[in-house]
Amino acid sequence: MVPSLDVVLDVVWPFLLRMTDSYVLWFAFLIMVVYFRQLMNRFAHASVRVISVMIGGDKSRLRQEYNKVNNKKKIVRLAGPRSFPFVGSAMALFQNQGDLDQMFAVWIKQFGKIFNMQLFVGIPAVVIADANLARQVFLKKHTWFVNRPAPSNLERFIPGTSAQHFFRWSMTVVKDAEWRSVRRAATAVFHSNEILNRFSPAVNEAAKRLVNDLKALWSWNDTNDVDEDERFVDVEIWRKIGETTLEVICSTVMGLETSNASEASRTRHMELLKSARAVFANSGFAANPYLLIAGAVPKMFSPILGLIARTFPTQQMRDTSKALETIDHYANELLDEAIAQVQCEENAPPLTAEPASWPVPPPRLELQEGESIINLMYKMWAHDKGLKSTATAAPRIGPALRREWAQAIRAQAALFFIAGYETTANTLSFTLYLLARHIDWFHAIQAEVDEHHARKNPGGQLTVTHDDAQTLFPKTMACIREAIRLFPPAPVTSRVCSPPSHAASGTNGAWLDEEDETVVSDDGGITKTTKSTIFVPKNADVFIAIRAIHLDPQMFSNPRTFDPQRFLPPNKEPYAWFPFGLGPRQCVATKLALTEAVTVLAHFARNFDLKAAYVAPGEDDLEGLETKMAGTLGPTKGVHLRIRPRCHVFKPNTTLTT
Repeated sequence: MVPSLDVVLDVVWPFLLRMTDSYVLWFAFLIMVVYFRQLMNRFAHASVRVISVMIGGDKSRLRQEYNKVNNKKKIVRLAGPRSFPFVGSAMALFQNQGDLDQMFAVWIKQFGKIFNMQLFVGIPAVVIADANLARQVFLKKHTWFVNRPAPSNLERFIPGTSAQHFFRWSMTVVKDAEWRSVRRAATAVFHSNEILNRFSPAVNEAAKRLVNDLKALWSWNDTNDVDEDERFVDVEIWRKIGETTLEVICSTVMGLETSNASEASRTRHMELLKSARAVFANSGFAANPYLLIAGAVPKMFSPILGLIARTFPTQQMRDTSKALETIDHYANELLDEAIAQVQCEENAPPLTAEPASWPVPPPRLELQEGESIINLMYKMWAHDKGLKSTATAAPRIGPALRREWAQAIRAQAALFFIAGYETTANTLSFTLYLLARHIDWFHAIQAEVDEHHARKNPGGQLTVTHDDAQTLFPKTMACIREAIRLFPPAPVTSRVCSPPSHAASGTNGAWLDEEDETVVSDDGGITKTTKSTIFVPKNADVFIAIRAIHLDPQMFSNPRTFDPQRFLPPNKEPYAWFPFGLGPRQCVATKLALTEAVTVLAHFARNFDLKAAYVAPGEDDLEGLETKMAGTLGPTKGVHLRIRPRCHVFKPNTTLTT
């Protein structure tokens, strides 16, 4: 058996390090190869192919090869930023500290809604800020744009075993059949209203603890000389809500106990919180320069570059690896408990290396006490013939995923934990910031919550179920939807153009049709409709500028103004609103995220008043709050509000003082 190149390098590399004290020679060699890469590609993929076809005399094949070269030029001929040797347009990422949202906003003003960009040499990319074309990528032609761009064997550029498993199996990077297998298991959990309703108690408990923590900012006495305005106190709400969303994620994803937690449990929660923040703080292109280099060098040098990356990681890479190791450690413990629980329930034999003996759960996915998304995904894969095959049913996942199913489940747990903590905290913070600027909408939410509480549970505490959040709080939901229109969790998303299996032989890209447009002649009396197309070559990256589309004045009137009425009857859901993406690759946890946001906001509105912020007439709602895209869009300096408890929260015969 011939050993792989990675194995050979792991053995040879230590000897090479002893032979020389200078690493400059290695990098110089790589740069020389990169310098001639375009010439090598042109010669290999154009000249040789065309000449061989000419010798064979196949004119139709010659036409196909000509079209490949010609079509690739079409994307290059689009307007776009300047491309530099070796790194293409990637230098702009460093200038904007990896913030694609800000970078694209500038380029859209310069080059329009559709432009060309090259992150690396020889890798074309199209940036789309047009709603119609974006929906084609997401929906109409989604089979052409299934995968997200990522270097081949991404995990080889990451130090640490846990981090390598994460970047190998997390839902954001797996592709094709492996992605469908992972997505199928996650969809069964996150799209079940029954399961989401059973998560509701954990969300309500976390929201109540947030309310109690905020109440602790005030003291109670029997004096009556406190001015109304003095009862408001300044609160940095982003961190407070972050602790709440962490509790929700610990309960739902990890199955960890958060109520009446012990000192050891609180220590564990703080470790997880620090780990999640570390991953986001060290995300982006600039955090791992080896990924930028990997996009510039031929694939044949990826094993060498990967070994260098693992041997000499940057501090940001080490911090990310350590954070993922912490999350993976707890996920591994909980997965072992989930397996033991199923074995106990089914009286199954111990696990062996043979998948045929793995325990199979009951036919229905039911959330039991103490269970979590980790448990449910394991049960889903086992029951869905994923981890177990019979004589009549073949497994629905590939051999690689069957071998590393435990790593894959832990990778999803880490992904849900990191993304769920940060995105929901950002969404709620942005919503409260905007409600303080538009206090009438906050009062409308308070009235809606009070009405629901009086109707459903007048003598007890407020409780919001998943079904309630989706149907009984239209104004609250509208405010959240409008907030994530202005501040979407993922301002930019991406896809790779890959011809599906049903595409015709020789297909070398996808055509996207631009929306019909009316052209007025010079005399102003004649109009006509034209239609143009955009060609996206095979293997080209496509970036969808979601936030730019949300702020397009052609899609939304007064796009930079907070107006939840856009999402209330008689208006329909806006055509150009897709903060979580669309289609098969839409965020799988959208329903849980919105339910959590509605529940926490309802508890906050039930118990607190917001101090109205001064807003000048016509003032831009996006001004005054600094944001940055680092994995997700978040505030750079937190979100500061002035709040006070509502009158019905006061104790009898007392007033509130700060």
